Amino acid sequence: RSRAYTALLLLADASDDVAWRSWLGFGDWLCNSTAMAKLRAWAFERGYSLHEALRALDASEMTSVCQSDSAISRIAQAETSMEELRALVRGAHGTNLLRIICDFVAVGDSDLPAFLGKLTAPFEDGWCDGDDAATLAKRARMRLAFPSCSLNGTVVVASLERAAALSAACVVVCGFD
Repeated sequence: RSRAYTALLLLADASDDVAWRSWLGFGDWLCNSTAMAKLRAWAFERGYSLHEALRALDASEMTSVCQSDSAISRIAQAETSMEELRALVRGAHGTNLLRIICDFVAVGDSDLPAFLGKLTAPFEDGWCDGDDAATLAKRARMRLAFPSCSLNGTVVVASLERAAALSAACVVVCGFD
């Protein structure tokens, strides 16, 4: 799920350094932390953001900066894979865009399209209109950062995703086997 969410964030903003850091860390137990620390230091010395550093590195510099074949491969592949995804989603919106992202990250999670759909669905009050990647990512960020339920003194029944970060005087958690 985090791969699909990260891909959505990168489609929305190709210069999102936090999303790039996540994208580059997938598939490695330590998230390519050593190579990333060296890459950040290299970028800092030159006044680059992470995304600018990825574009600026050539093959010879990448070898001296990262010193790890798997990290070099991941970094070299990162921008290429995002360009492939951008080409696939060109002109796609809403549910179709989310489906393409889910197929691209191929995580084998049959619930992923529904999960992303709920995460990026319009708010009840029409807070956001449109359904391009930037709008979907904005909705997802808002839903994750500021979950909302109608808390007017009544009992609220919510899924775990909707209840995250809410506060209440009393919380009852029920589960089923």
